[in-house]
Amino acid sequence: MTRSIATAIACIVLLGAGELQGAIFSDNFNGENGGAYQLNYTGFANWTVTAGTVDLIGEGSPWNWFTGYGLYVDMDGSTSAPGTMLSINLDLDPGQYVLSYELAGSQRPGHPAQNWVEATVETGPTLRTVSLAPNAPFAVYEDCFTLAAPTTVQIRFSASGVGDNVGMLLDNVMVDNVKDDVIPEPASVAIWSLIGLSWIGFGAWRRRRNAMARLGGDGGQPTGWSDANRTAIHQIIERGRMR
Repeated sequence: MTRSIATAIACIVLLGAGELQGAIFSDNFNGENGGAYQLNYTGFANWTVTAGTVDLIGEGSPWNWFTGYGLYVDMDGSTSAPGTMLSINLDLDPGQYVLSYELAGSQRPGHPAQNWVEATVETGPTLRTVSLAPNAPFAVYEDCFTLAAPTTVQIRFSASGVGDNVGMLLDNVMVDNVKDDVIPEPASVAIWSLIGLSWIGFGAWRRRRNAMARLGGDGGQPTGWSDANRTAIHQIIERGRMR
């Protein structure tokens, strides 16, 4: 299940405001197993491996591709069964939250099989499904979710693929609370919403272009902003300056 356009825009607005109360949950895996790597690791302080297996690798292991990252998790362990990790219970109040995490490709180009990692808040829909090229470096992903009532949630990361003991890499998982008193001004909301719509529109255009390329067409070229769109954006920005 994917997020709706409205939810995606709301998330962009919240992240654009940049007003986070502080980390409610944070894990970089560096304290696991006394700081030593371990294949098929199950002793996580904040997670339970509920399916398949995962490897704790990185610093000090033969599989250390990222200086300064310490330990991280290979989501396809050493039993040919991609893993699923479920966090401890998080007792959260009503409000807006941001889940952030870093994912990288397997860093093993000799294993080009496609892998996926799915991020989910257990009380809601799948937030994102990611598939990366083997040589993709760590990148930060941020997803928003809303709770209407006090709720105990868990964060789940689930890997899938061919089960070749070579998976995507996970690190630096964090849940932040958006401040209750942060209400972006209307001009800010409008600007960030336009940016969100532009980003979503660009994604749709890029998918169409790639599909056309596979069919032998050129998919067309982006036409840029129309004069009407440019005028509307300038008006919104000017109204924001006058507030």
